Amino acid sequence: MERSKQKPQTLDELYEMMRNDDPDLPPWDDLPTFGGSPVEHTVEVWSWDATRKIIGTCSDDIEIVDRSEEHQTKQSKPGIDPTPGYNEWPMHCEDGRPIEATFEPDDFERWWLAGMTRSDEIDSGDRDEMYDAMVEIARQEGRTITQTESELRDAIANFVETWNENVESEEEDD
Repeated sequence: MERSKQKPQTLDELYEMMRNDDPDLPPWDDLPTFGGSPVEHTVEVWSWDATRKIIGTCSDDIEIVDRSEEHQTKQSKPGIDPTPGYNEWPMHCEDGRPIEATFEPDDFERWWLAGMTRSDEIDSGDRDEMYDAMVEIARQEGRTITQTESELRDAIANFVETWNENVESEEEDD
C-alpha cells in the first residue's frame, strides 16, 4: 500500500521535513509558504510565514530566523546585504595587496541564475541591478574592480544582449 504524502501545515512542520530529508517533501524550488508578505530577497530563503523564514543552503544548515532580519541568509552577517554564492571576507594576495575583480559573463550568469531560470529574459532594469550586485560583491570581498564603470556596464549590456538572443532562439526552437 502506498502511503499518502503528508503536506506540511506550518513552517515548523516544513522545517522538520527539510531537516530530515523527508521523502514526502516537495522539491525545494516548489515549497509552500504560510502567510505574510513575500520575502524581498529569496536567495537561500526556502519558505516563510508572517514572522519567520527558513534560510540555509541544504538540509544540514537550514534554520528558522525572525523575518525582522529581512536580508539575513546563511552566507550573510548582520548589516551586510547578501549576494548569492560569493564570499564575505576580504581576499588578499600573499603580499597583502587586495585581489582585483574583473567581472565577466560567467559572473553575470551565476548572479542571474541565483534567482531566475535559463528561459527568463533579462529586462533593461535588471542591468542596473546586476551592475549594483557586481559592485557589492567586490565590496563584500574587499576587492578592487579593474573595470571602469562604463566598461562594466558595457560588459553587462553585451552579456544581456547575448543572453536574450539565446532565450529568444530557444523559444523559436520550441
